[in-house]
Amino acid sequence: MSYLDGPRGVGGWLVLFLLAIGLFSPATAVFGLLSTMYGNRQLEVFYGPSWSALLTAEWTLVAISLLGCWAIVWRMMFVFRWSSVIFAVVGIWCVGVAASLVEVLIVGWIAGVPLGKMANGLGPELIRPIVFDTVWTAYLLKSQRVANTYPRHSEDEAVSEVFE
Repeated sequence: MSYLDGPRGVGGWLVLFLLAIGLFSPATAVFGLLSTMYGNRQLEVFYGPSWSALLTAEWTLVAISLLGCWAIVWRMMFVFRWSSVIFAVVGIWCVGVAASLVEVLIVGWIAGVPLGKMANGLGPELIRPIVFDTVWTAYLLKSQRVANTYPRHSEDEAVSEVFE
């Protein structure tokens, strides 16, 4: 639903969302991986021969997440249609929650750790992405600025609806 007046354009909380997705989340992912994988030499000893495969998998997941984040930002900055909002909502859930679940599966598979053991530590790891995704989904779906910036219908469709 578009509003006749009210904020429009990329500004306000929408800018914060785009910064969070395009800058803060990627930085957190990269620095988090660096500190986890390279800050503790005991991990390399623990995983032994599967360490290099684990590093490759982790960096691949981070790279895919970064590309996903940047695709969301690009779409929100340059494609001003409601489908961009849907793309962003689906994207943040894929990059946040789904990526965490995939990471657990891949790490468990590479390291040979039973899925049950891997799932034990998953709960706290999912709290941040679930809260983040829920808050931003609510914002994207309810914001006047978002509704005005990314109309559900083109102006021609909106005019034709009035006269039908």
